[in-house]
Amino acid sequence: MLSIILISCSSKSVKFDAEDIKISIINVDYIDDYKTYSVEIKNNGRIDLFFVDLFLSYPIKQKNGWKGNPYKVEGKTEAGKPINIQPEQTTYFTIIAPIKEVFGDSDLLEIDHPYLELYGYTRNGGNYIPFGKTIGL
Repeated sequence: MLSIILISCSSKSVKFDAEDIKISIINVDYIDDYKTYSVEIKNNGRIDLFFVDLFLSYPIKQKNGWKGNPYKVEGKTEAGKPINIQPEQTTYFTIIAPIKEVFGDSDLLEIDHPYLELYGYTRNGGNYIPFGKTIGL
């Protein structure tokens, strides 16, 4: 009887929740026309994250607000790729955005309120399932 209880407890599936992923900017530097962002990604969930990518974009100003920008800057880690984040693990990204070189003196972008977009996969059995999470700063 005890083995049936143990088996039924261990067979409960764990569900992915994007809210278990915490994204925090821990530092921003503006040096020589570049903005450098240090970003912390913490997996507070119970599911591994695979092939994780982090991007930063500056929204395009509109008369009535902002709209998304298709041009993004990719974050890097010291470990390189692929980036996998296990439960309770923290990973640090660095994003170097060449403001003047790429965007010039454009007043069309909201440089002070970028978006961070995190993409990756979880796994269910042998299948990889994509996920995404976007936050505005």
